Amino acid sequence: MPETFTRQTLIVKTSFSEVWHAKDASGIPVVVKIALNDGATARRLRNEIEALIEAEGPSTMPVLEFDAVDYSWYMMPVAAYNLAHAPGVKDVTLGIHVVEAIEEALHNLHGAGRPHRDLKPQNILWLEVDGEGRWVVADFGIIRNAPGTTTASLTVEDAFLGSLGWAAPEQHSNPHAATPVADVYAAGAIVTWVLTGKMFEDSNPLLPTDSAIRGVLQRALQRVPSRRYQTIAQFLEALRIASVAKPTTLEDLLRKKTFDRLGASILGDLSRADDAILALPDLNRDDSAAWLREAKSGLIESLTALCNGLSRNTSSLNFVDIDRFLIWCIDVLRVLTARAEHAEVEELATAVFEAIASLRQFKPGAEAVRWIGSLDRKSEIPIEHAVHASGGLAFFQEQARNKYASRVDSDLLKKLRRS
Repeated sequence: MPETFTRQTLIVKTSFSEVWHAKDASGIPVVVKIALNDGATARRLRNEIEALIEAEGPSTMPVLEFDAVDYSWYMMPVAAYNLAHAPGVKDVTLGIHVVEAIEEALHNLHGAGRPHRDLKPQNILWLEVDGEGRWVVADFGIIRNAPGTTTASLTVEDAFLGSLGWAAPEQHSNPHAATPVADVYAAGAIVTWVLTGKMFEDSNPLLPTDSAIRGVLQRALQRVPSRRYQTIAQFLEALRIASVAKPTTLEDLLRKKTFDRLGASILGDLSRADDAILALPDLNRDDSAAWLREAKSGLIESLTALCNGLSRNTSSLNFVDIDRFLIWCIDVLRVLTARAEHAEVEELATAVFEAIASLRQFKPGAEAVRWIGSLDRKSEIPIEHAVHASGGLAFFQEQARNKYASRVDSDLLKKLRRS
């Protein structure tokens, strides 16, 4: 750090760097980030400086000056506060403004396959310049290099990298392989915190009560990256639409076949699960296929939640209505299987089979066995996994023995019958 700068107060110290309040040669307050004195941390700070410069724009923390020789420090303006300490009302409008800043700051870096990997309220800062303020994204200290360009192992495989409570699940196992979709998860966690005041937890998710916004956040916060919005821009657009969407009943969505909002409506008000269980079987196979095309994750997540509720005996419906719903779910599984959506088939089948077996619903059980008997070998694999994962193996073995044997029975049905 140049001798013309005067350090004042240490803001934070990590294993990689120190951040100080300081004054420049003119006595103007600034913030300086300094690498600790070793080669690896200097390389990390160089990556950060170069990323900040590449992302330069209204929503990125400006680099006022930096060490252009050793990249051992850089200087930035003093922010008024960070999002964690923002005054005023925290509502969906604030959440949208923050995601707008994230999208603008990271757009180009994401296009190059470079996630920030440390988005959190403390790294979203309110910067005031000439009387005008704006949100900016800061602390690019663990941004990923462009894929294929890493020359040194700054990221240890199988070691967590990020901030607990904000980092995507994949950053706990292989942060080096994280993609920009990891930042979608973090942005979803930030908006959830803005709207609830609580950090998002997989084990005890607390989400806003508004069904449209809740559905958007549930998708952003999916544990499996492929089920999230694939860009911050997609998440932002969905959040904007949800923020102005008029409340629509389940009945209206079904009548109009508004499948892109149907799953969010069901998940947003599971107190009406019985209404959904009664209504959904009116959809035919073409409707199920359309729902899969328009909002696959919404279909899988909502049916899984409804089946899980049945397994916990939370429904007041009679067995006839439950039979009808579960048989319809098996038909949805047929559509999924025809599309070779094997991961989704396994997830939904596990929930459906658990509900059938735990309630001992014999008609859906017999229908499931008939369908299993028609599967080809490739399609059998996720179904066999689901039978075991559901805890219903003994029930389905019993159902298989009750079905007349046929020379065209699948290998899986024969295996269940023999067990």
